Amino acid sequence: MRVLALTAISVGLCAITAGAVVLFVWSPRMDWLADDYSREVVLTGTLQILEGSIGQLVEYPVTVSRSQEAVRIDGRKVIIKETKKTTTPLGALPLTFGDTVVEFAVGAETHTYAAYRARFMVADELRTGYFTFPPDTRAEAEYSIWIEEAMLPLPARYAGSKVVDGLKLFSYVIDAEGVTVWNDSHSQAPRSGDARIVYSVEPRSGVVVDEQSQIVRRYLDEETGWITTFTSALQFTPETVSKNLEAAKANRYRLVIIGTWLPWSMLGAGLIVSVGGAVLWGFRRTAVGRGRVSGQETAAPSSHR
Repeated sequence: MRVLALTAISVGLCAITAGAVVLFVWSPRMDWLADDYSREVVLTGTLQILEGSIGQLVEYPVTVSRSQEAVRIDGRKVIIKETKKTTTPLGALPLTFGDTVVEFAVGAETHTYAAYRARFMVADELRTGYFTFPPDTRAEAEYSIWIEEAMLPLPARYAGSKVVDGLKLFSYVIDAEGVTVWNDSHSQAPRSGDARIVYSVEPRSGVVVDEQSQIVRRYLDEETGWITTFTSALQFTPETVSKNLEAAKANRYRLVIIGTWLPWSMLGAGLIVSVGGAVLWGFRRTAVGRGRVSGQETAAPSSHR
């Protein structure tokens, strides 16, 4: 019984130690942006672009492919390369809406943009706010998401929840009108824009399963007033939504089972086994004590003979 009790106590303490390490050291890092982060989404919809020669908006049906990949680590920053390609069956888009390649830094722990000077991309230094929704999104929280078309972060607010394919998703909405759009050194006239973007987010992992956006951009003409120069109406393709849904399920399972359930189970099991070992040790001590008393009582009469 002595060996069994000591073994139980030792195993229990090892399980408690391992559970504590997973819960307080490893599990929090599971919420960090991965060093090998990679994501690709495809959106379809329309763009309307002001053609200066005719003074009217021209509509283009488009497909937008956006891929993001971690290219290196800088301390606690993940340097991400984003490649965006916009195509239309109508032929070539205006040059300003062609393919783009940018790099930026994201805080691995915070999921927010971090200071970073990208070569030949001065505007990227302005990126602030969230790169994407963080794990454990909350209904009462507000998340300022960087919007490229406005060149500034805009607040996304909780707007309810829904269940898709057995997975609960939170809806967050950006609804902004008349926001001041960033101007570079070549833009003389003031610019403003509107943005309505609806995100469907798996709250535990922060994975964006679906996204629908409507963007309007305009500039101020001294003679005619505000003139719309650009509009977009885009949403994830069904294939992208399906892929994101599977990724959200996998990430949620990993975070809930491995990051939460497993360490707490180890702590609970370790505590039970340790207590059981301590109880066995107590029984042993009691049994040994009783045996000694019984032996003394048995030996006592013979000592007086």
